[in-house]
Amino acid sequence: MKFGIIGSGKMGSAIGMGVIKSGVFKKDEVIFADSYAPRIEELNNGGYKTASNVELYQNADIVLLAVKPQQIDVILEELSKVDKHAKTIITIAAGIDIAHIKKYLKDVNVARVMPNTPALINYGTSAICFDDRINETVIKIFESVGTVTIITEDKMNEVIPLNGSFPAYGYYFALSFIKAGIEAGFSYEQCKELVCGSMIGSAKMIMEIDKPIEQLIKDVCSPGGTTIEGVKVFDKYDMDKIVKECFDACVKRAYELGKK
Repeated sequence: MKFGIIGSGKMGSAIGMGVIKSGVFKKDEVIFADSYAPRIEELNNGGYKTASNVELYQNADIVLLAVKPQQIDVILEELSKVDKHAKTIITIAAGIDIAHIKKYLKDVNVARVMPNTPALINYGTSAICFDDRINETVIKIFESVGTVTIITEDKMNEVIPLNGSFPAYGYYFALSFIKAGIEAGFSYEQCKELVCGSMIGSAKMIMEIDKPIEQLIKDVCSPGGTTIEGVKVFDKYDMDKIVKECFDACVKRAYELGKK
């Protein structure tokens, strides 16, 4: 079985290297395509197989479309002219639904996936939906770069702020605390180590300690102590409302991209 990747940027490359490293596919079973010639040269120099979009689609069994939503129709139009082709298509383009892919590509099974950039270090979280039946190989592909959650397609736009976009929001929160720490007299490196370490530890507490998050917050907030005063500031500016507005704006844009 061969796995083809159209769009060999950061995400496409991360997934390609992930499946090779994990043994889901051998190095000579993965084919890369990209419109950026220097990237193809780099892959060739690394001993990786490359091909044109059409050649890849003709020779691979599963094809990942790792391109931006604005680019996908041009590629789909190009691939639609091919007779012998892959039987499974994976799309990671935000807002592009399965029906849109099938409008161009007949006789294929489609998996729609929302991954995130921590896949670059094998800590990705990917949400997947399928058009027909669950494809275990597709699941293994994304498990090679992190964890997988299977959802229904009607939630694929709504999931974006929870995983696809969430790293940016987490970075934003971390950066704000790092900036405040620098103003308080700490170095950037000191702040980064303290804030990032605390974020990792807090996430592990949520995942591994059998307590509601509300209780975990209370466990840190001693009455009359320091933490509760900071939480009061979040409450004052209605953190839930800010996050909901962020969430809704992200989802709204996904639907706009799908319409375009």
